[in-house]
Amino acid sequence: MGRPLPLLGWPRRKQIQVQGAIAQGDVPLRQGEPVLDLRIFPVVPFWLQLLAGAVGIVAALVLWWYFFQRGHQGTVNSVTFEGSGQELLSASDDQTLRRWAIRKGRLRGRREVIKTDKAIRVARYRPVNNDQIWVGYENGDIQGWDVHTRRTYTLSFNRDDRVFDIALPWDGRRLISGHGSGFVLEWDITPGQTPLSQTEPARGFDVQFAIQALALAGVDQQQLIVAGRFNRLVMLDLPTEQLQPLNYPQGDGNQYILDVAIAPEKPTLMAVADNQGRLSLWDLAPCLPGDGPLAGNQPCRVLDDWITGHQEAPIRSIDFSADGCYLVSGGEDGRVMVWPLSTNGRRRPDAQAGQPWLRGRQIVTAVAIQQAPQRLMVAYGLEFGKVRVRSRGIR
Repeated sequence: MGRPLPLLGWPRRKQIQVQGAIAQGDVPLRQGEPVLDLRIFPVVPFWLQLLAGAVGIVAALVLWWYFFQRGHQGTVNSVTFEGSGQELLSASDDQTLRRWAIRKGRLRGRREVIKTDKAIRVARYRPVNNDQIWVGYENGDIQGWDVHTRRTYTLSFNRDDRVFDIALPWDGRRLISGHGSGFVLEWDITPGQTPLSQTEPARGFDVQFAIQALALAGVDQQQLIVAGRFNRLVMLDLPTEQLQPLNYPQGDGNQYILDVAIAPEKPTLMAVADNQGRLSLWDLAPCLPGDGPLAGNQPCRVLDDWITGHQEAPIRSIDFSADGCYLVSGGEDGRVMVWPLSTNGRRRPDAQAGQPWLRGRQIVTAVAIQQAPQRLMVAYGLEFGKVRVRSRGIR
């Protein structure tokens, strides 16, 4: 009975010893016993199997890259380091929030993806233990996740009022959101007392311009910097609810301050970036409330001001290292720049032109910086979804 050829495998060689015979058994045969050398080929040619295997490996690598390394499928709106520098959070227009593991200053894999049903504008860790993640959505909602218990919180006041930024004080008891309508909302998120859903903030303020960025200033974080359309830059004193305009060059309806940053360990040092390519460094100490006779009675002081870093292209995002010794900026010119700063809050004399960490072709939409012993880590997100971390030694 015959056997079918194998479907897969490699060509095989088989030797068969044959013996002749005739019907008339009394007729002797004087022949030897020849050996037949057979080569058995599979139904699918071996070369085609190798080609299919190679294609499969390439496809697996592409899928691995797509799902674990590629990043997002839409513009990255926010990147932020977890306090220890071992994790990165990124949020995107593709409606996903991704948590990345960091090892030796590089992204080493994706820990988790949270899929939502709307674009995410901003994502932040709760400062206390980084045990919660809060995000602001395109439709005006704010959502929080408890990292350990997986409990979900929702803050929703005015649908369709886009959230552009959120700020969380160090005590982790409040969340402040800035909206496209010009509203600043303060929410109570006290641990153990936060309801799963809130529809009314604790209080609200109207700054009467579209908000792009928020930052908490001062040692006690009682002053909120609010920036946005028309190049408006104001300081809101939270205890008294008084607004103080800061002396920034006014603009028309197409001119925006896109980001502001405060150095955590130098809470009176502020950086401002706008869509005209301007970066500036400020000393807020003279205009902050305090106990001295001149406290709060003088204008905030501009320490440094320049437009050379990003070829006058809009600067989308900035961030300070914790000690205020480095400022990072990312712009529409495809550059990520690091600016070493002196103790007086100005650019160092030997680094007036900054240090380029990336010269690319894609718009840089989000940046973050983390200082480790003898090293700096810079994370950045791009318009078409890539997320990267670069690490260098500090000189």
